[in-house]
Parts: sequence; C-alpha cells; structure tokens
Amino acid sequence: MSKDQQDRLSYAILQHFQDLISSKAVNGEAAESMAVAVQCLTEALGVDLADPEHTTKLKVDQALQDLFDKSYPARPIPTKVVATKDEEAKANDLKDEGNELMKQNKYEEAIEKYTEAIEVVPVATYYCNRAAAYSKLTQHESAVKDANDALLLDPGYSKAYARMGFAHLNMNKLAEAEDAYSNALRLDPDNQSYKDNLDAVKEKINAGPNVMSQALDQECHQECLGCLECLAVSPT
Repeated sequence: MSKDQQDRLSYAILQHFQDLISSKAVNGEAAESMAVAVQCLTEALGVDLADPEHTTKLKVDQALQDLFDKSYPARPIPTKVVATKDEEAKANDLKDEGNELMKQNKYEEAIEKYTEAIEVVPVATYYCNRAAAYSKLTQHESAVKDANDALLLDPGYSKAYARMGFAHLNMNKLAEAEDAYSNALRLDPDNQSYKDNLDAVKEKINAGPNVMSQALDQECHQECLGCLECLAVSPT
C-alpha cells in the first residue's frame, strides 16, 4: 500500500470515529474516550481532519461505514413466523428433498433445497441441515453461521451446537469447539457422541498446539461423520 493510500485510509478511519461522536452514536464517557483516541491517532498518523489541505487531498467519496456495509452486508436475522399448514407442508417437502440429496452426496443441490425451505418457513432444523451440507463442502464458516441462526430460532437445539462444534473443530478452533460441544452436552447430557467428541477436543487442547496427533484428528473426524447428531449424513 502506498503512503498516499495509507493516509487516505487513516483519514477515513478518523472521519468514521468523528462521525460516531457527531451523530451521538456514542455518548458520555465513550464519546470522550473516542475523542481522545482521535486526538492521539491524529498525532500518531500525521493526518488531521481539521486541516483543509488534508481534507482536499485525502477525503474519500464514501464513508467507511458505507464501504463496509456494501462489502459485508448484514445477514438477515431469522425470526419465527406463523406459517399456514400449506407453507409448513411445502417447506417440509423441500427439506425432505434436501435430505435425499444429502444421501446422494449432492451437497450443493441440498443447500439449494434447504435454502428454499428456509425462504418458505424459517425453521431451526432447516438451518441446521444446511449447516451440515456446508460442512460437507468444507465451508465451515457458513456452517457456523447457519448453526448460530438455528440457535436464534431454538436456543435449546443441541444438534445446532454439535454442528457448530464440528465446524470449529475442522477449522482447528479448539476453544470454540469445546464450548459448542459443552453446550450440546448441557442440553442433551445423555448423548454419548457429544461426550466422546468433547473428550476428543479436550485431549487435543491438552496436547498443546505443537502436538497435534494425526490419529486423534482422524478419530474425532470419523466420530463426527458417523454420528447422526454431529453431521448430516442423516439429516433431520
């Protein structure tokens, strides 16, 4: 990145903070702290919002928040809806089609069907099944997002935590995997698969970052793959 681009980015960041203060998006002590931060950053970066020359040279056409929102649009938050019997039946049929596609290892097509079901009636099960399909395609970040959405609709859904644990495990986010499996086990204390996977994750954590046992990786992976509660080889 060139010095000019660095300065333009610095100006945009400072302007973003100043906009938050001016719009009273932050107030009280938070506003005071942010104002101090702007002063400190102005000195550290050598970029001054009050300098007309800097404004002319460095100001960008779009606010930093607008640029961020366009690049990373907010995910719609799923909410429960009152569906008609016809809508419920249609969504369930689409879910069943997705399940059949999963059995045929047609994961992308399964995702399409689960997505269609969600568009008809947003149900935790559909998000959870789609999470499993994403994991099958190693799109684990998307799996975590869907598992989170499932939990927004049904906070007591243990399988969503298990899906999340599996995705985090495959991204080697062991602390997050441990937390997810712990929550799954809290909601379903008698589930042996959750116990086994949680124990496997804890063993990896205790082994330390430089002692990642390949055998343990394979064991944990296979346990999840073979478990109805952990991955949607057999979706709901």
